[in-house]
Amino acid sequence: MSPFARRLCALLLYALAAGCASYRLRREGLQAFAQGAYEEAIVNLEQAVKSDPSDLELRFDLRTLREAAVQQLISAADSVMRRPSRELMAEVFPGVAVGEQLAEHGTLLAIDEARRVLGYDPTFSWRELF
Repeated sequence: MSPFARRLCALLLYALAAGCASYRLRREGLQAFAQGAYEEAIVNLEQAVKSDPSDLELRFDLRTLREAAVQQLISAADSVMRRPSRELMAEVFPGVAVGEQLAEHGTLLAIDEARRVLGYDPTFSWRELF
């Protein structure tokens, strides 16, 4: 086999492996998103895009699901984290005051204005699923 043919075969095998990796990461990202594991989903999709940046469908999925995750997180009255919100705040933002009204797993994003202006009152919590 000529050196050119070997290089071509190696390049094709690399492309095939990259395609398989990006497909696996995309599948895992979509599954994680469906289960409410938004951070994991975005990480998987970001890695898939890195492994195959020319795949427009991957890039579209990443952008769409990133925006959907933000919407889900903003609209939730409770955090998607399993650890209590106060514990997370103390770890990530030490020294920042936390209001007394924060529930154990309360959202760290203010939705009071949505409640006041829109009459928004979230009735669903992902915790009800488990």
